[in-house]
Amino acid sequence: MLAARQAVRFLGLISTFVLARILMPEDFGLIAQAMMIVGFIDLISSLGFEMSLIQDQQAGRDKYNTAWTLNVIKGVLSVALLAIVAAPMADFFDEPRLEAVTYALAGVSLLRGFVNIGIVDFRKKLWFGPDFALMVGPKLVGIAFNIGFALYLRSYWALVIGAAGNATASLVMSYIASRYRPWFSLAAWRDLFSFSKWLLINNYLVYALRQAPVFLIARLLGSTQVGYYRMAAEIGNLVSSEITLPILRALFPAYSKDKDRAVDLYMQAVGVCFLVLAPACVGIALVAGPAVQLVLGETWLPIVPLVEILAIANLLATLWLNPAMVAMARGRSRDSSFLLLARVAAVVPALAVFTPLYGLEGVAWALLVAYAAYYLICLGYVTLILKVPLAAVVSVKWRTIAAVGAMALVVSQVPENLWRIPIGAAVYVAVQFILWHVTGRRRGPEYHVFTRLGFKA
Repeated sequence: MLAARQAVRFLGLISTFVLARILMPEDFGLIAQAMMIVGFIDLISSLGFEMSLIQDQQAGRDKYNTAWTLNVIKGVLSVALLAIVAAPMADFFDEPRLEAVTYALAGVSLLRGFVNIGIVDFRKKLWFGPDFALMVGPKLVGIAFNIGFALYLRSYWALVIGAAGNATASLVMSYIASRYRPWFSLAAWRDLFSFSKWLLINNYLVYALRQAPVFLIARLLGSTQVGYYRMAAEIGNLVSSEITLPILRALFPAYSKDKDRAVDLYMQAVGVCFLVLAPACVGIALVAGPAVQLVLGETWLPIVPLVEILAIANLLATLWLNPAMVAMARGRSRDSSFLLLARVAAVVPALAVFTPLYGLEGVAWALLVAYAAYYLICLGYVTLILKVPLAAVVSVKWRTIAAVGAMALVVSQVPENLWRIPIGAAVYVAVQFILWHVTGRRRGPEYHVFTRLGFKA
């Protein structure tokens, strides 16, 4: 499933790069500002009911119908609130175009509220095929709309139309894929709210993490700089999000089904992710200059320093795969909120200090410093709360750290061009294999990779 998702992600990247050649940075910045407003309004009534259904293996029809009804109410409420705040927000950011775009995206939020709640069963029962199709199909529709209308309109409205196409496809496909037919009911609202209150807090904290940079840049630097940041974040987060998101989607149901082995499953996932993420993120930082010039063109060259910094920042932010999900699967939703709160407490002050002083590049440095602190916080949680020995943490990471260090050392001696990619990959794989071999080819992250390639343990 991960390989297939990466293929689709590749198509999405091609779409983004094509759009970057057609549209201007301020177009991307305007849509990012509108999505920030829409996201905040959506969160007012977002309680993560799907997670409650997954955690409750015995959930019945009343609970499913209540979750769907509350999602519909959320969509209607979002439209009403966005209609109220669209004009004031346009004035606040001094961006008149923002009002009409916000109205249009409000309709997209309404469509998402009616998605069939029955598709939760695909994740709950670990049916990856249908779940994958429901992630991929709408995205491909959105890509087609984005590129087609961008070529025709040469305007930011192409991005809005793409979002509408994606939401419409999600709605239609959800009722095709699942035979479940929801109906209006609030019979189980107490059960859903008792689990979801902590998830609501989580959603607000995640929103603060994602949108605090956009808010500050929009307020202090303008739409064009928002566009630069969003594109840099897209590239800097290129690998980390697309590897961690599908793994997280699979891990939570797995934790819920096998609570006794949840910590072992978690540490295995952390080791394998680090094996892949570390060289990929460091590699992005090492080839950012020639890659941006080749793919996006000279218009986007100001984002190169941001990509270099954000690639490493995102590596630090995602390596622990949200360890609180292990506790959440056991019904302790508050742990995830506490970790997210710690992350916000690191990020927001850093942004508030670095952005006014150093502008756009200061945003990237603020995130790097904050995520380094968050990495240490997660280390403390894993060792103290999940009771994972520090030696076990080191054992799944030290060989990868050494191999990445060797890769960076060699690549830094190569002229700054795309030849750095195959050279770096070759050095990393060779050093990783040698270290695994000399340490006895023990079971660990490398075992799952090299044995699949035919090497005997």
